[in-house]
Amino acid sequence: AHAGETSAAAVELIECFYKAGFDSQSVLSGVNRFLKLPATESYSAADVAVCDLDGGTVDIIKIGAPPCYIKTADTVLKIEGSSLPIGVLDEMRPYVTAKRLYPGQMLIMVTDGVSDRFSGDELPEFINGLSAFNPEKVVNAVINRALALSGDSPKDDMTAIAFRIFDAPKKKFLMRNF
Repeated sequence: AHAGETSAAAVELIECFYKAGFDSQSVLSGVNRFLKLPATESYSAADVAVCDLDGGTVDIIKIGAPPCYIKTADTVLKIEGSSLPIGVLDEMRPYVTAKRLYPGQMLIMVTDGVSDRFSGDELPEFINGLSAFNPEKVVNAVINRALALSGDSPKDDMTAIAFRIFDAPKKKFLMRNF
């Protein structure tokens, strides 16, 4: 329960800082300082995805979290970082990468409660084998498979999140000569 509360607080802080216009380094540094307070002695793994909807670029910030995946029409790209969770060290060194998502591609992020149920490359292979490109159907399939692998009894928090980039509607311009 305490781990869930810590994670929820970290996510809420990260979201509030971003909405307030802070840059990534300030956001992560501030949240790290909060979790390092002597009264809390907590840490939290996090995946943060900041998507520029105009350009289709996404900044993926990994802080002690399991790999995330980009599903394309024919493959799955695995993105993993090597940083420690927020709150472990005084100075946080997140893994940050920028990726371009093209229409039809989907980013899928999971908690370790999901990823730990799969062995080796079983999770990206499972995602690649899914014909669904609806984010809700993909995360439901991933969670259901993780639950089946754990004997239908969750051993930890099991969360999966996905979003997909769609083609922007083509604007039609009507030109008239008056």
